[in-house]
Amino acid sequence: LPPCKMALARTVLVCSCVAAAVASADDRCRASCTDVPEPLNASLPNVLLLSDSIGAHELGYFDNVRAMLGPGSSQDGGGSLGNAAVQHTGAYGDGVCGTSFGVLACADLWLGHGPWSVIHFNWGLHDICAKMYAPVSRSEYFNNMEALYLKMKKALAPQGTLIWATTTPVPPSYTARNNSDVIAINALMAQLFGPGGKYKEVVVHDLYAEVVKRCRRQPGSEGYPESSDCEVLQNNGVHFSNAGRQFTAIMTAAAILPYLSPLPSENASSVYSV
Repeated sequence: LPPCKMALARTVLVCSCVAAAVASADDRCRASCTDVPEPLNASLPNVLLLSDSIGAHELGYFDNVRAMLGPGSSQDGGGSLGNAAVQHTGAYGDGVCGTSFGVLACADLWLGHGPWSVIHFNWGLHDICAKMYAPVSRSEYFNNMEALYLKMKKALAPQGTLIWATTTPVPPSYTARNNSDVIAINALMAQLFGPGGKYKEVVVHDLYAEVVKRCRRQPGSEGYPESSDCEVLQNNGVHFSNAGRQFTAIMTAAAILPYLSPLPSENASSVYSV
């Protein structure tokens, strides 16, 4: 073959191999996705928390948010702050399947039947920890989060709301990640979501700033997260203490509360009764 055709053939072969590898990773990641959301509640706004362990059951703020927003008592159908049916996305795999690539593979299963009144979402800490998961470039992260946005938008109820939560800080004593990477990916997501971003309708919940502000009021944590830890809120690496989970849950519930509409009854033909 002439040199130009040989080069073209090599390029096609490499592209085919990369596509096959990506498809294989997608299949592997989908096999590790679990916990399809429960059928939607037919009488309450339905809220989905999409996140890694920071917002999940037990390790994160999910249980506290659910206690505050719903389902609550049998008398009023809601928790102490509002009336909502709150769920969290299911499990994901390890390696690359724990990054935003795995989120995309699991997203259709996690989003379930829809439509959701509110989807409060964050993904970031796994994508800046190659030694625990897999390398993800900034451009790959950006593209994956945009693709996730497009999937979530289709799963919203009419007049539903997407809320992007900024990735929470990494304390200086934690060596597996760097807070400078958190700052970088939060800045990157500001190009996608919120007033200065491509998708301006997405509400921004700046959980990073809320955690920093609270920690800096704590004696001994004035330099958080640059030069001091914040043991009162964050005592397990990047994970939060009991007080930290309650604090982040209060902030998350407050971010969600104004958007607990529309009710499923406004869209009854497309929801599932419990």
